[in-house]
Amino acid sequence: MRRWTYLDLELSALGTLVALVLQLAQTTPLLRIPLTLMEFFLWAGYGLFALIYPARQRPEPLVQLFVIPLYGTALSGLTLIVLGLRDAFVFPLLAWAPAGVILAVLLAAGWRRRRLPEAERFALAPTSLRSIGLYSLGGVLIALVLLEGEHLFAYRERYTTFFLLGPGGRFGNYPTQLTPHQKVDLRAGLQNEEGRALRYQLVVQEGSAHQQLLTPLVAPGHTYLFPPLTLPTHHPGPQELLWQLYRVGSSKPLATLSLRYTVR
Repeated sequence: MRRWTYLDLELSALGTLVALVLQLAQTTPLLRIPLTLMEFFLWAGYGLFALIYPARQRPEPLVQLFVIPLYGTALSGLTLIVLGLRDAFVFPLLAWAPAGVILAVLLAAGWRRRRLPEAERFALAPTSLRSIGLYSLGGVLIALVLLEGEHLFAYRERYTTFFLLGPGGRFGNYPTQLTPHQKVDLRAGLQNEEGRALRYQLVVQEGSAHQQLLTPLVAPGHTYLFPPLTLPTHHPGPQELLWQLYRVGSSKPLATLSLRYTVR
């Protein structure tokens, strides 16, 4: 009877790739979260299990039920700790690293299985109940990609809105004439419409002096407000403040806002 020697590994790799695509595309959580959990705990654990047990002789199915999620937790957790990617669950751009490790483990499991004599390799019979279940899983994964295709590949404009709130937290009403030591607070903010979670850096410049502010990870569609800034009014004369917004790691500003006012 013909047997599928690598079907289990191939479908685990397919599931990992589908989960990675859904993470990068930031699709609906109803699909993305369950598949991400399966990637980190099921497919990662099965890859490590298949690497350790490449032959037909394996622990009992009940033992596998407990061992595979434990292996997945260990492999995924170690990957995130070593690579410093603890935010991979919420930062899609970093999701490729755990997926790459899982795929590498699955590839190593296939290589080790291939080195065994054919009669000793673990394989699935096409008519076995387990094979039928794996066929069904593969079909479901492919169907998910097809169902999400329009969302994944449709054009979406990606941008970050950068704004400045005047006194009272309202748009407009920005001061142009101030008296010495008058206290006026302004507040910069942003809205992330980039389709992925990002960290931002704000540089506020007054003449040759400047200060830098960093945001936490801002999720797609979320708004972040920086702490209020009191306008400098210690020295009379014309003043100008610049607010420059950057993505963390980029040297090119996303947006620049300026305010000119006179102290007298």
